[in-house]
Amino acid sequence: MLLILLPLRVDAQTFIVQAVVQGSDVQWKHILPTDGGDTLLWQPVVSNEATSAWVPGGLVSFPSSNVTFTGPGPSFDAYVDIKGFQYHIGGSGAVEGADASSLPGSVNWTFSPPEISLVGAGVRAARWLEHMSPTSPFAFIRPIFAVDDASIADGLLSTGAINGTYRGRVDFSVTYFIKSYQGVAMPRVRQHSLVIELIYEPNQVMSASISGSLSMTADYDVVAKTVSAEAIAGVNIVGNFHSGVSLTLRRESAGDVYQLEHEHGDNAIPYSLDCIGTGASRCEAFKWIHSGVNAYPAFNIVVDRPQTVINFDLKMSYGKDMETRAEDVLSGLYQETLWLSIEPIL
Repeated sequence: MLLILLPLRVDAQTFIVQAVVQGSDVQWKHILPTDGGDTLLWQPVVSNEATSAWVPGGLVSFPSSNVTFTGPGPSFDAYVDIKGFQYHIGGSGAVEGADASSLPGSVNWTFSPPEISLVGAGVRAARWLEHMSPTSPFAFIRPIFAVDDASIADGLLSTGAINGTYRGRVDFSVTYFIKSYQGVAMPRVRQHSLVIELIYEPNQVMSASISGSLSMTADYDVVAKTVSAEAIAGVNIVGNFHSGVSLTLRRESAGDVYQLEHEHGDNAIPYSLDCIGTGASRCEAFKWIHSGVNAYPAFNIVVDRPQTVINFDLKMSYGKDMETRAEDVLSGLYQETLWLSIEPIL
């Protein structure tokens, strides 16, 4: 039978995929692995045309894989590759029939009833799929694609993106053939869009405060002739944290020894600084500064799950880790000025 190609009909449908991006971690929702890449849950066909036979087809052409995302912050580009298309024939009962070699396109398909996969552009099935009577050729459809998580994370981080939803869109077309009542092969084109929604929750510090005081009052042991003191202050950090925060201490005074200096500058007392985690916050180590020695130039407070608040205590002391003799301490005021830098762990 001679098959003549007639003017095509165009249908359209949109697919949406979402991911939550926390810092540099990209977590996709409802993405499934499949031959040739990833895919989504099956989506019902919006409109279709009944036929007695049809030939599944793949992408008309490959769309650009460089996709621009826009949102509340600066726009950025990421890699999204549309690789193929899948059909689900539902309960049509289609079976393989006549050879389709007279139709344009190369053959690259997989038919595992009720699913059909076509990877590539300009490809089609090898044979007609035939029905007992005219019926909708397929009930569900979905694209095959690949997204580069690293390019998404890099794009958000490099542009300093703020909290919010960012969207990118890829338009693509697929083609297939149906048989008319007169036995003529008629091309059909579906113009689809894949919309990628990124819900971005950046690691960020919004505010920080200290409650309490690290002002210490000396406690003299008249028997041992030693002196000691300690004080605790609470630190409260507000923001979005998925791993935790990194803390850096810097002395205002010169020198690498962390010590309280006498108001007249002729005496000093090395001190210790301990970190005490509270709630869901956990100190990387307990002893940050030990008798004047900073053991961790960058000290981490980590969380096991996303948090909007990090709380921990800092305990300053002297004469506890290492004995401080009373005769080595002068009367008067000792003080130290520290700068505490707080950054989210990316």
